[in-house]
Amino acid sequence: MAVKIAILDSGCNIEYEEGVSFVDDNLDDLNGHGTAMAVIIREVNPNAKLYVAKVFNQNGRNLDTTPFVKAIRWAIYHRVDLINISWQIHRDEKVIHNVLKQAHRQGIMVVASAGTKTGFLNALIDELSKHSKNRNVSTGIRYPAKYKEVIAVGAVDSPGGFGKHEDYSPIGKEIEFVCNGSYSSQKGTSFAAARATAIISRIKADYPDLNNNQLRKILRLYTCDLGDEGKDDKFGYGELRYVPVETMKTPVSIDLAKIIGN
Repeated sequence: MAVKIAILDSGCNIEYEEGVSFVDDNLDDLNGHGTAMAVIIREVNPNAKLYVAKVFNQNGRNLDTTPFVKAIRWAIYHRVDLINISWQIHRDEKVIHNVLKQAHRQGIMVVASAGTKTGFLNALIDELSKHSKNRNVSTGIRYPAKYKEVIAVGAVDSPGGFGKHEDYSPIGKEIEFVCNGSYSSQKGTSFAAARATAIISRIKADYPDLNNNQLRKILRLYTCDLGDEGKDDKFGYGELRYVPVETMKTPVSIDLAKIIGN
């Protein structure tokens, strides 16, 4: 099964299936961020079909929610299996949340980076939000990863196969999984989310008959538990790692009914 992945980012400079720009008249990636996401996904899952929606320009910022909403609707129209969102917003934008709910209902799995807690701007927003009556501003895990319909991915460093929490990766109950957040000389939960998207796409290809909610539970069998036993606010269920079905010590089918029933 060739899984279809929509990358909502700054464009793409490698080969893709279909693409559209909602910010200018071409899909050239002058920022490099979107291309990095595509490269990571393609490296982990060479068989994935990439659908690229450009929602950022060269400066990597967009205060207008319209491109995001249009891109998610575009992904729904193209019946993708997964949407990768390796960016963050600080506020609960209802219009974005509503269209993500629609994607979820259509059986599309949405994976997003948890955000970053480094930098003066992020620290200032967190501090101000603590004293604000406006509860739409997110501390810790950023939107859209904070939404329950979205898989929030944090970042770890994985020296020798043992995941170490990255200081820039926020902590919170919404964290579902973590992945390696390194790419070339860069680090960030953006790269961790792209890696998680690719791993999930391979698992999706192995179990095409599972619906969105069932697959989300099955993913727990593909984790290496880190930190406190079980799910915790730093690592979620653990670090996602792909293992081919034929090499699994415990076939997923054995635990399938039990996990889906929880």
